[in-house]
Amino acid sequence: MKRSLFLAAVLISALLLPGAALAAGSADQATPPNLALDRTIEPVIVAGIFAGKPVDELFVYRWTGSSWEQIPFQIDERNSAGDYVANEDGVMDSNDEVVFMSGDTGMLASDSIGSALPVSGLWYRVEVTNPLNTSSKGWAYIVHSTSLSITNPTDYVSYNNANLRVSTANYALGWAASGHNGLDYMSMYGGGDIMDRTKLRIDYRVVVLQFHLTENDIPFENVVLIKDGAVRTLVKRGGTVTTSYQSYTSTNFPVDLSSLPGNLERFRTSTDLAQGVSGTYYDENNNAGKPIDGVPDNVTQTPFTQAWRQVTVGAGSNIQVAKLTELGGVQKHYYKDNSAVDPQDTGDQRSFGDSGFEVTDPTSRNFTITTGQYFIPAAQGNQGALYNEYFLNPLHVSTTVETQFHSFLPVLEKQN
Repeated sequence: MKRSLFLAAVLISALLLPGAALAAGSADQATPPNLALDRTIEPVIVAGIFAGKPVDELFVYRWTGSSWEQIPFQIDERNSAGDYVANEDGVMDSNDEVVFMSGDTGMLASDSIGSALPVSGLWYRVEVTNPLNTSSKGWAYIVHSTSLSITNPTDYVSYNNANLRVSTANYALGWAASGHNGLDYMSMYGGGDIMDRTKLRIDYRVVVLQFHLTENDIPFENVVLIKDGAVRTLVKRGGTVTTSYQSYTSTNFPVDLSSLPGNLERFRTSTDLAQGVSGTYYDENNNAGKPIDGVPDNVTQTPFTQAWRQVTVGAGSNIQVAKLTELGGVQKHYYKDNSAVDPQDTGDQRSFGDSGFEVTDPTSRNFTITTGQYFIPAAQGNQGALYNEYFLNPLHVSTTVETQFHSFLPVLEKQN
């Protein structure tokens, strides 16, 4: 994520006045109400803090209203090119990230964390705001300490190299071990595998000759674990990086088709469910839902103004949203539900709720598709439009430096 840091102000007050060492953070606030954050499954990412400090000396806390409580977090290092690495130098740089979950934020503290815990004289108050409802806020506090240790062992997500799967309490995703670079495993909320595979279709024409490429035609790449932390995993396959959290995963999928001759006519990416899986499919044109049952349906593909689709199976729903603006062309929803064998298809050659996005006559051959997938309980019904808004309007994060002597440095951090 790109970040723009704006130095807003530096205010030093009461440092030289007897008896004026107030609790940090009280004078720059008008004691706003402690309102709970209503978006709880997205990450909070803070960069550019505690430069030069060892990464293993940083900790994240929340105020419960009566006490300080450590929350799960991790620190991910990035190299000078901005790429995530398992380990760099073990010291905080300007692009290294402190990551925790929005659902773990707490209340605005009424007491100073510097009075309660053995922390250095400077810390960061992090305010997280829902831009769609600016009265909805949560707070966390990032501190530096040479004597604190990890006291919250919660691990939200894990990666298993034996089966190439990321697992959380709410879902699991697995990469194909052979044949193609995509996914071939998905489970939600304790259910079994519901996925056949993710699919890719590229059509291009050279004069009168038409060519078709599928995910099977892309050179096979190994799955590489970059980081398996308490809050997120970072997994890379080829140029594609997938970042997975407890109920959310994001993928950056770079595509370079500049070497293809002729005219690029179609690009499609979709997720096909396994044979016999039943459920309900939703998108912006099908808010009432279509049954996933292997029986063909009449599904409206346009207009395409909201790039989301939702598949509800068993106890869970998978909502996928995407940014496709770089492709240009004519964009539409893709959906196929047909149990009949298609010899030209890949995977099990059947389509059960095969859904995604299709672009005809793309205007770009070099682009990146950014997607997000949310995993929520099925009982919540159709929530695709809401989570599409979340994806397009990420949480706003601001940090304020606080000290025991009431100095503070507001820093605004805009997450894109």
